[in-house]
Amino acid sequence: MIRTKALASCLVLLAGFTEVQTAVAQERVKTPKQNSANEKQVLAKPDLSVDEARMIVKDIPSVDIRATLGTWKLSEAELGQLRQWSGILVEKPGTTEFLAKWSELIRQAHARTPQIKESSITPLIRMVMLAAYEEAQKHQTTSAASAPSEVYKQLQEQLRANLVEARQLQSLMGSERKDPLSGSRLSLPAHQRTLRKCDVIGQPKRMECKEVLVSASYELDDYISGSEAQLVKAEEEAKRGGGASESGQEKRRQMLYALSDVAKAMHDSAVAVLRKAGR
Repeated sequence: MIRTKALASCLVLLAGFTEVQTAVAQERVKTPKQNSANEKQVLAKPDLSVDEARMIVKDIPSVDIRATLGTWKLSEAELGQLRQWSGILVEKPGTTEFLAKWSELIRQAHARTPQIKESSITPLIRMVMLAAYEEAQKHQTTSAASAPSEVYKQLQEQLRANLVEARQLQSLMGSERKDPLSGSRLSLPAHQRTLRKCDVIGQPKRMECKEVLVSASYELDDYISGSEAQLVKAEEEAKRGGGASESGQEKRRQMLYALSDVAKAMHDSAVAVLRKAGR
């Protein structure tokens, strides 16, 4: 009787152990699938970040057009579409009106060339945006060439210093100017009658000064009145130049930020197409 009870207990324990083994085996069978799913989740990259999109635009000049075309193997009609979108981005850097057609182009290209990878998307985007990027850079070049505000500020300082010297000379010859017998000629030594005449010249613009010798009172009067008028003009040019420079830089920044937003939209939509095709 005792042996029977012991045997029954052993059978119960054995049954329980068998169930545990079965559950573990089943879990082992499921685990690879779950791991595979987890791996896919880990490998699947999120949408492009703002900083990554800006890096796409920043490195547009580095794009290898020949290698990009070799990878994508686009038809003439598709290349025509790319040129059209490139022109649109020059006029409207923030537009995404072509995004649906872009996604379709990516789908068709991938269907012909399944080995195209997600890493191949960025060079194609850079190729499309190259013309718009060059247009944005023109604002920086133009503003730098047409807005030499710092040069005109230097000219202002020099003109003020020149006027101080001229008025000192005018003060020195005050008694001669009141003496009708002295005439218009200045009797002071040459080194005291030597002044500087400055102006902005050349491209890129720079300040240049040269010495002038004042020999008569009317020449000194003309020098002072001319320098005063030149100072007023230099102040106006400095204000106009500074404003143009800031305007050009701001327009360039706005264009590049707009291109970054479009690059993100193009990249995310293209990646979605490739991932859907790879399922």
